[in-house]
Amino acid sequence: MLRLNKIIFFISIFLLVFAISFAQNSLDFDLWARLIMGKHIIEAHSIMYKDIISFTPTHTWFDPEWITSALIYLVQIKFGLLGLNILKGLLIFLLVVSINIAIKEKNVQNPYNLGYYLIIVFLLKQVGIFYALRCQVLTFIFCAMWILFLEKIKKGNNKYLIYLVILSLIWLNCHGGIIAGVGLLGLYLIGEFLNKNDYKKYFLALVIIFFIFFINPWGVDYLKFILDSSYLDRSWIAEWQSPFTFSFKNIFLYQFLVVITYFCYFYKIYLKKLKFKDLDKTKLLIILTATVLSFKYIKHTGLMVVLYSIFMYDDYFLTFNDLAEKLRKYLQFEINSKKYFNLIKNIILYLIIYVYSLTNLITSNLNYTTTKNVLSNYPISSINFLEKSTPLI
Repeated sequence: MLRLNKIIFFISIFLLVFAISFAQNSLDFDLWARLIMGKHIIEAHSIMYKDIISFTPTHTWFDPEWITSALIYLVQIKFGLLGLNILKGLLIFLLVVSINIAIKEKNVQNPYNLGYYLIIVFLLKQVGIFYALRCQVLTFIFCAMWILFLEKIKKGNNKYLIYLVILSLIWLNCHGGIIAGVGLLGLYLIGEFLNKNDYKKYFLALVIIFFIFFINPWGVDYLKFILDSSYLDRSWIAEWQSPFTFSFKNIFLYQFLVVITYFCYFYKIYLKKLKFKDLDKTKLLIILTATVLSFKYIKHTGLMVVLYSIFMYDDYFLTFNDLAEKLRKYLQFEINSKKYFNLIKNIILYLIIYVYSLTNLITSNLNYTTTKNVLSNYPISSINFLEKSTPLI
């Protein structure tokens, strides 16, 4: 029965993710760069060493997404735009599954609470993960798996150091977000030192991964590029601006999420009467860092949602259940069977998911529908004019 419940749970999340994915089927501006790089890799069997298509100010570009570009190009030529949209849905579903696996590793109670994952999917939608096929989704997936390995290492299962190194090699050649993984590893090192646990193994992992960074098509130049990119001024790019520069609705949602998170964190401390020495310093450092980074750039709000979802699971539920119980007693409302109440709640949630998902899947155009609108954002007309009016030299 428990296995059947898990199957129904994941099928429901799968349908919901794909329903939203097909409803939000825009083309990302970076897709053209991915396709051109991927085409070059597949057909010329080599890597482009310069960015030949950018029309915005940039520095020398070493494409950290070269493996992902090859995958995207292969999917596009084999299955077209529909294939790219399916790939987007699969990656986002894999992200939710990765979050679930990382949550379970932290030994939480009831890691399959449907309402919680509905909120996660909603937040991922609000921070733009469903908007288009973006390579950063891979970073979020790797990040969740990275936390899974780090938690196993934290419990003394040190063989996962090898898996961490292997994952770093794949990650750094799929997306530049590997820098987030290095940051997480550093936070675990500091946090476990403050927790007075074994922290030396995290330092060893950092040293090994430093040398892993040289295993890429560009060698040491790539490492310099990644470090330079961390400090590059990109304030003229929308996703590298503060979240407070965007719509009031998103600002309110963002502030609400931050306030609720810290309220739940301190409420748990209050309920359990925890002292500072009892707190998990690693968790505290990660939550604080995620918040600070998200204050600076809207691009980091997706990472914040992933980290909050994994590390705050118990805090959210402890706070909600305790406040709900206090409200029930205050209103003198009796629940004869909590199990029966939860069953009714889950039936309602599943009905909402299936009605919404099937309606979206039936009414949505499964192919991308906004290609011509995206093309209007590029200087194609100007390029065509120059091509026709300028003599070839």
